Amino acid sequence: MKPRKVEADFAYLADLVKPDTVAALFFPSGSESGVTIERMRLLGSKLGFAVVTAEGFDPEGAFAFFKAYRQLNRKGVDALYLPPLWGLDPEKIRQFYAMAERDSIATFSSEGSFHVSHGALAGGSGESPLVEAHYQAWKRCELLMVGFLPICRMYSQTVAA
Repeated sequence: MKPRKVEADFAYLADLVKPDTVAALFFPSGSESGVTIERMRLLGSKLGFAVVTAEGFDPEGAFAFFKAYRQLNRKGVDALYLPPLWGLDPEKIRQFYAMAERDSIATFSSEGSFHVSHGALAGGSGESPLVEAHYQAWKRCELLMVGFLPICRMYSQTVAA
């Protein structure tokens, strides 16, 4: 995630919705998870709202957004902050946002306009679709040619040192 991305998204969300409680269905890998959620809670506190979360996994151990949403105690949740909805096709994304709308929960996507066009209240992507497309293409080329993304290599070298 880009530096200051969550800060900018949360500030925008706080100004737009004025929430008391935001549910963050954000699932970074490895040791990032606890740190990321705690950072979100601290940011939320500074902006005047609590941050709660829930998890849900499919039988293969991959994160499952619908399961996590069902695990969430939605009573009192005013807004939902979402990372990229990996593994969901456009129809599932639309269904996910419709589910939150039925529960009167405002949804905010970290990804931007595509998600707004599929039901999110707002999105925090400052990138044009063309720039994002180039970035996604670059990531896939790196994975195919090298077998991993350079950032993963740098992270593993840092951890091993």
